[in-house]
Amino acid sequence: MNLKKKQTEYKNLSPKRTYCAIIGYKTEEVVMSNQTTTFSVRMDSSVKASLDEFCAAVGMNTNTAINMFARVVTRDKRLPFDVAVDQFNNENNIRYLTALKDDLEAGKIKLTEHELLGIEEDNA
Repeated sequence: MNLKKKQTEYKNLSPKRTYCAIIGYKTEEVVMSNQTTTFSVRMDSSVKASLDEFCAAVGMNTNTAINMFARVVTRDKRLPFDVAVDQFNNENNIRYLTALKDDLEAGKIKLTEHELLGIEEDNA
């Protein structure tokens, strides 16, 4: 059975719409429900304007872009970008450094100078 025939058969199924997508050399079937839901998102108006502008430039609307995002997240079970915590400028570290600074200023601790250890210079 060729892919075109398969797509035609899928397209004619009801009451659900079925789409066929080619991923690499594999064919993956994705079944979509006719039922939809609505939710609203609060965001900065300048971010929304930039998003609308980008979407228009690539030939889609914002709703389509958000649906694409949701489908990628649910398919891959992860965000499509890295999310990380700043290891230095986080709340716990700032509290620790502030307390250390206060202890230093109060004379509770002293700092001492020492040579760096484990550094070899290349004299080549």
